[in-house]
Amino acid sequence: MSVKNLLKTVKPLDHYLFDMVLSNMEPLISTLVFDLDGTLYQHMSYHRDYMAALLEGSTCVQYTEKIVNLLDAVLCGDVLKMNAYYRVSEQDFTDIDSFINHLKAGYLGSDDGLFEEAKIDKSIRYLGDPWFLCSYFASALGIKYEYNNDSFLKTREKMLKEGLSGSQRLLDLVKSLREGYEVFLLSNSEEMTAASFIRALGYEGVFTGVSYGSRKPFGFMESLERICPGVSQRPQTILSIGDHAYNDLEPVRRAGGKTLWVDPYNSKHPYPHGEMVSGSEDLAEYLEQNFLR
Repeated sequence: MSVKNLLKTVKPLDHYLFDMVLSNMEPLISTLVFDLDGTLYQHMSYHRDYMAALLEGSTCVQYTEKIVNLLDAVLCGDVLKMNAYYRVSEQDFTDIDSFINHLKAGYLGSDDGLFEEAKIDKSIRYLGDPWFLCSYFASALGIKYEYNNDSFLKTREKMLKEGLSGSQRLLDLVKSLREGYEVFLLSNSEEMTAASFIRALGYEGVFTGVSYGSRKPFGFMESLERICPGVSQRPQTILSIGDHAYNDLEPVRRAGGKTLWVDPYNSKHPYPHGEMVSGSEDLAEYLEQNFLR
């Protein structure tokens, strides 16, 4: 139950007193925005398949095992700092140590000003989740975007065939949230791939609205406004929930809303703003404690 509705049930309040109470409170969250991948479900090994698919047919294919092991190390918080900006540049692969040094040399930090700079400079990448980490590796190895996209689709297809599983408790809670809140899903994936994931996880028809190909982060608020007219005029009422801080959280934080970061990797380099949960079950607990009681 929302705080506003709770106040109404405690005792009758005249309009003046009710408005006075609300004016002294923080703006109430009325709109919850979920990401799809890494938020509604966690798949802890897809990055290995994605990286292997990216390396197929490349001059580095014989180093696939070493490069995939490097990915695992980065996700565990070693070698490179996650949740930070890097500048992509290509280098011929000679050995794993040289490749690591090349990746480290691209580190730019996590300064707020880099968010807007990355909008203009396409060589700047934010390492916010395994998909983007694989893409950073691929770009540094000179693997072209077209092949990157084909490998992405191939990996998504394999994930579906092997079966996706999410938290039933989270699914039930999201359904319950519809009774008191606007609940939206924004995905950067196009409908041809994201819709099948939503169906497989049981979320078809659950959300107030869904946006595909949302172009997060810079298209976040525009995409949300399209399916929730007027929301950009009240950003303080938004809670954005996602695992990729740059895509899912920064646009809302900068607009004045609240954020909740989902971190299934127990990161050594956490997103420094808002609150944090560790996965789907932890997210379900958070939602129940804060929005359904």
